[in-house]
Amino acid sequence: MQLHRLSTTGLILALLAFVAASGNAREDASTFSLFNGKDLDGWHVDVPAMDRSTTVESPFIVRAGMLVSLGEPRGHLITDAIYENYKLEVEYRFAATPGNCGVLVHASDPRALYDMFPKSLEIQMAHGNAGDFWCIVEDILVPEMVERRGPREQWGTTEGAARRIHNLTDGSENAVGEWNRLTIECIDDSVKVWVNDELVNHGSHCTAEKGKIALQAEGSEVEFRKLQMTPVTHLTESDAAEHAGNKQVLELRTYALVDRAAEAILDRYLEHALVPALSRQGLGPIGVFDQAEGADGNPEVMLLVPGPSVEAVTAATAKLATDSEYLKAAKDYLEIQYKQPIIKRIRSELLMSFDCWPQVVIPKQQVAGKPRLFELRIYESATEHAGETKVDMFNSGEVPIFLDSGIAPVFMGQALIGEKMPNLTYMTVYDNDAARGAAWKTFVEHPDWHKLKAVKKYQDTVSKIHKSDWVPKSYSQL
Repeated sequence: MQLHRLSTTGLILALLAFVAASGNAREDASTFSLFNGKDLDGWHVDVPAMDRSTTVESPFIVRAGMLVSLGEPRGHLITDAIYENYKLEVEYRFAATPGNCGVLVHASDPRALYDMFPKSLEIQMAHGNAGDFWCIVEDILVPEMVERRGPREQWGTTEGAARRIHNLTDGSENAVGEWNRLTIECIDDSVKVWVNDELVNHGSHCTAEKGKIALQAEGSEVEFRKLQMTPVTHLTESDAAEHAGNKQVLELRTYALVDRAAEAILDRYLEHALVPALSRQGLGPIGVFDQAEGADGNPEVMLLVPGPSVEAVTAATAKLATDSEYLKAAKDYLEIQYKQPIIKRIRSELLMSFDCWPQVVIPKQQVAGKPRLFELRIYESATEHAGETKVDMFNSGEVPIFLDSGIAPVFMGQALIGEKMPNLTYMTVYDNDAARGAAWKTFVEHPDWHKLKAVKKYQDTVSKIHKSDWVPKSYSQL
């Protein structure tokens, strides 16, 4: 059985209506079990050791009405069918010695990692670490990626890379021998995980949106008494509601340079000194952008520095003075003589992220290693009240129309400090200019946009719009 997705519009509208009503994922009558309690019908075993010898027995059995992973020989039990947009409820226990196991979602290519693991995203069940994500040739983004995954340069999805993303809280599991309830929601490219009704992990921009379900044999005996799936149309909570208290503060810094030779010097400084130093402070993902072709005037380079608070962002420069790695890498830049400057001026704006888009999002194109075109828009307002109202318009419905039209935001923020206040500033990303044109055409023709812009309080909230196009530097994290 394959579960089919709703359109993005339907998904967003259902999500917003649902959150206002109750905050719980809707279930319907099509809930069904992946395990029939009698045999492994609907599943197949993939255990490498069984290929090498006909005497090796499967580690997956049915015992007393339960599906049991004996742990050895190691491998996977995989559904025959592909699933998407669902809630999966799993009840399991380590009946004797606590150990390791996992549920793999969006599983596809078999034995893609270590000649054992199928391409997938693993939801960890290992005792003491239930709810961790393990990236297996697929990837996912979560809040506080550096804190939970380690240095960015070590991230990856294959052998030797930092594939583990720690959960939000340990201690959610019951004692060994007691049953645990693992709940997984997969909607489009988002995944959320609960252990015994406590939210332990959530992520978005997963590189897969559908696939098979797999259970592991990974050294420990595990009993499963429930594997129940329910088609759902949205996550239990909106990401906006979930992260509203976790909004990032953004510095948008623009270097106006004297010439192209100066840009090369700045690039070396940013790539090898400043960006690594800011990353060590836990700031990011950091974007570095060059003007797109056709820009007028002297070259400019734009730097986006997100952080968890005003203090983290504004104190970052002062902290550089005690960073020995930075001082060594930045030596040539710091010794530039005042009679031969490379920078004409530096402009800076400090932004507070919107409730509806609280964190900078790494573009899918960047994750896939594809080219991307960024558009920056600054909306000036005639009065502070008009500016607040325009922000409310984004929070109250404009962003879902963006998403439905193919307009992918990277960040959205209201200016706290800047030269064009009051204003809001946001960046969107596209494959290319043609994709950008098609997306905005869809947006301006969208029936929901016509309804929203007709609301009286949202009219006359923008007095001037500034647009500019940018492309990422090779070392940009966006």
